[in-house]
Amino acid sequence: MSAEGDASRQRLIQNESDLTVEIAALGRLQASLSAFSEAADALNSTTTFDQQLVTSSNWGEVVPSLSGDAALGVYDIEVTTLATAQSLVSGVFSSSDAIIGTGTLTINVGTPTYVGDGSSYSGFINDANISATSIVIDSSNNSLSGIRDAINNAGDNYSASILKDGDQYRLLISAAQTGLSNSLSLTVSADGDGDNLNAGGLSALAFDGTTNNLTQTRSASDASFKINGLALTSETNKVANAVDGLALELKKVTTGVSVDVSYDNGSVLESVNTFINSYNDVVTTIDDLTSYDVTSGVAGDLQGDSVPRAALAAVRSIVEAEVEGLDEAFNQLNDIGILPSSTGGLSLESTVFEGFLDSNRTQVASLFSGDGTLTSLEDGVSGLLKASVADYTNSTGLIANKTESLNERIGYIKDSQERLELRLQDVEARYYRQFNAMDALIARLNSTGDFLLAQLDSMPAANRDKK
Repeated sequence: MSAEGDASRQRLIQNESDLTVEIAALGRLQASLSAFSEAADALNSTTTFDQQLVTSSNWGEVVPSLSGDAALGVYDIEVTTLATAQSLVSGVFSSSDAIIGTGTLTINVGTPTYVGDGSSYSGFINDANISATSIVIDSSNNSLSGIRDAINNAGDNYSASILKDGDQYRLLISAAQTGLSNSLSLTVSADGDGDNLNAGGLSALAFDGTTNNLTQTRSASDASFKINGLALTSETNKVANAVDGLALELKKVTTGVSVDVSYDNGSVLESVNTFINSYNDVVTTIDDLTSYDVTSGVAGDLQGDSVPRAALAAVRSIVEAEVEGLDEAFNQLNDIGILPSSTGGLSLESTVFEGFLDSNRTQVASLFSGDGTLTSLEDGVSGLLKASVADYTNSTGLIANKTESLNERIGYIKDSQERLELRLQDVEARYYRQFNAMDALIARLNSTGDFLLAQLDSMPAANRDKK
């Protein structure tokens, strides 16, 4: 049975193995082409070339960020004052559980008018967009810690905490937001001691311009700064759209920080290098898959296959061709410093390319992404390459069709293997039948011979001698 089936089995196994290797090679080709298509597509938009970069001469003092397209240029930033949030502190109490008093504490957010040294209000205008909060203080929460918790549970525009001052305790009330218009006013009514203005009971926490029983340890203020000499203010230290598309975070008072908004050539170079490396990988992959070493006789997995060579010819023709409709000075990749290499791939002269970006950014972008006159940007190098590669890599492309055909052939081989095993089972059964028949015949012949010998042995001696 080994002689009967091994040769056929090995032939089918080898055929299946060859087809599996070819399918894997096609998968490698598709992966390389797909990566190249993605790299080309990343350049198929003018936004890739219009990305901006913002830098600061001192990130510890002014932190810029882009919130949109900002006007290119250098902006000189001076910070006179930073925006601050107001803090108010109470008098001292013996413990955090000290009883303060009962009544109603009403907190407003708004803009104060200061008097004298700026430590107390002479007037206060409530913010019409922020409702006043009235906090009822009764026997359940009239301790220092109870009032702290009641304030913290009442809203998000302020917070309270207890400070230990030696052996005594104070209540610290702070505005949640910076800026003069986010100052706090605290008014006491229905004070349990009968006096809403004195420094005893709950009125010890009053600070509203009429009664200033709290001490302002830090006043609320706006940030004051200059951009290119123009004086500006902001309620917060994070200034959105200080310049259209440019935000600033003011970190420290400073006499001068330079903020530079420029095109992000680095990201463009990175995308172009990815494009070139991906193209070179396609060239290397196809050369490897279709190679033949005369000395060793070793062939690439797709040697003799037309698909990889056709794919390389298709993309190479686009990479080397002129793009129609563009200025003759910028209608080929080698016009902008992307040149053919000695290995059949591409190389980048970074200095030359970056020089063209600085002087002719729009033309460079159009070479890759098209001139923008079509509804689809597929008239530039990137779009043309993506469309060409799709003929090979999409679900109905040449690689998919060839892979499907090879898988069908593997299916036929598996069917042949099953038929072979069934045939070998029939052959083995026939051999068993023949062997059993032969064995039975030999057994009958042996039995007949034994019978004849026994008959001869039973004959008289005289006759036996004549036998």
